[in-house]
Amino acid sequence: MKLPELGENHPSVICSRMSIAAAHRKMQNFDDALSAYLEVLSVQRSNLSQAQQASGGNGRYERSVMADVGQTLHFLALVHEDMGDLMQTIKYCNEAMQAYKEAALEKDDSRLVKLWQKMDAISRGKIRVNR
Repeated sequence: MKLPELGENHPSVICSRMSIAAAHRKMQNFDDALSAYLEVLSVQRSNLSQAQQASGGNGRYERSVMADVGQTLHFLALVHEDMGDLMQTIKYCNEAMQAYKEAALEKDDSRLVKLWQKMDAISRGKIRVNR
């Protein structure tokens, strides 16, 4: 990763960190996955704050960053699901849904559809604590 050259806010660096987090999750290194996703989320929220200041709260770039925040929150929910922590899964699903709402995603956007499916499974009791 070219962090010194690009900086932590660069989209390529964020993408690389997301890939690292996903790899940790796939290898069931859940603590490392959580840590990596939380680092990404921190950078995304910083980017969001800068976008909000620049656009006055209604810019296209701001909505794009908010959608990215939502996706990272959704991934955090999935890690917590893998860990068997239903309360944290629900918490992050709700936060992701709020972010997607603020990003004004279309109803048929695949990110939103997958989150709705996850929340529906939770409400039907199809997702349970694993521990």
